[in-house]
Amino acid sequence: MKRFEFSLDRVLNFRRTQAELERRKLESLGVERATLVRQISDLMRQRQESHKREDLVPGASIIPQQLAARETFHGFLSREKSRLQGLLNNLETAIQRQRQQFMEARRKCELLENLRGKRLSEWTAEMQKELEELASDAFRARSAAEIRRSYREAS
Repeated sequence: MKRFEFSLDRVLNFRRTQAELERRKLESLGVERATLVRQISDLMRQRQESHKREDLVPGASIIPQQLAARETFHGFLSREKSRLQGLLNNLETAIQRQRQQFMEARRKCELLENLRGKRLSEWTAEMQKELEELASDAFRARSAAEIRRSYREAS
């Protein structure tokens, strides 16, 4: 009885490694996305806090430098939010591409795994058949030996 060998095991291992690499890339992009979303949220929080600080002093006079500083800060926040949103949009596109690459790598791996499973089932069936034949041959040989022995004893 020969042991099971799948001729495409090296290719299957390569495909598994490739799928794992694509999964890790996708995970990395997800972490990057979460960071950008957090940065955008922080900007929005800063803008809300700056409005709250302005509202804390009702009736207080605002000097022109404060007004200019506030406008400059709000302009910075808006530009930074736009920049981060653009990065996020590009990242979403990259995530979609990477998700497709991961799914394709996973599909190729699964095809080989399914083929390996099919070949293993066929090999198992052949082994079972071979074992049954060996058992049958052993039974016949034993029966023949018993018949010869009983024939000799009778003679």
